[in-house]
Amino acid sequence: MPFLPVRIGQNFLVSQTAHRERKHLALHLYSMGLKELLKIPLSIRPLSRAKNNYIVTYHDISPPGDPSYSKFYSTSPERFQTQVNFFSKYFELVSLGEIVGEKASRRPRLAISFDDGFISVKKTAWPILKAAGAPFTVFVNRVAIETGSLDYGIGYSQLKVAPGVSSPYMSLTDIREMLNAGVDFGSHGASHCILSECTEVELLSEIKGNADFLRANLKVEIPFLAFPFGKKKHYSQQVVASALAAGHKFLFSSNPSHFVTSNDVVKPRISLLEEDERQLSFLFNRTLFKDIDL
Repeated sequence: MPFLPVRIGQNFLVSQTAHRERKHLALHLYSMGLKELLKIPLSIRPLSRAKNNYIVTYHDISPPGDPSYSKFYSTSPERFQTQVNFFSKYFELVSLGEIVGEKASRRPRLAISFDDGFISVKKTAWPILKAAGAPFTVFVNRVAIETGSLDYGIGYSQLKVAPGVSSPYMSLTDIREMLNAGVDFGSHGASHCILSECTEVELLSEIKGNADFLRANLKVEIPFLAFPFGKKKHYSQQVVASALAAGHKFLFSSNPSHFVTSNDVVKPRISLLEEDERQLSFLFNRTLFKDIDL
């Protein structure tokens, strides 16, 4: 079945740049001719132009039945391997630092990130990404590192460590090992709370406090922060200002879209779980036909 764009949200205003992008794509497809177009399985391949940038984000990489598994945020190792193969086929895989820069590319670029710092990222995802030559960034929380638990709120199971059971999250030792091997780390707030609901004092603790904790323990700069939950309602201009004041250079949402330039401080990311190739292509292709602002 060929890809059909759908309406997303209530905001249907299209910028002049986005309009030109879509017009160019439409003319390109038309010039191929109907017979040639029908030969291409549009539903299973992305249509992105070279200058488009995508960031995907994951949480836990573990199979059903694993102590850290949740239907809300886990991806099975087998599916993750399939997705990484898909990315390698259609995109240039780059680091988060590279994708927010101005370097030109002949292929659309994609960066991979993980939120919360699950130990499965080290044990399961890292070997897969290393074999693919794919850089990645992990966004971590002080509370998860120190206590082995995060409260995800209503609708999400709170991970609690039973006596004798290892933490589902990385320790500072794990993080240092990965950092020394070239993996990048960013901040995800101290406790994974909704930042837009914080007072000014709480924001300082959540954002600057977590950044200072990471800088002190890892001895590196922390230029990136990913908003917990990541939709527009979960952060505000006050949150953005607090993050910039804390020394972060780029901030990351979970708005499932792409970006072209590095002008905007807040970058979109596409959250993934168990999507197959057709579903992945849909997620990437729909951003070319409709502005998404969630």
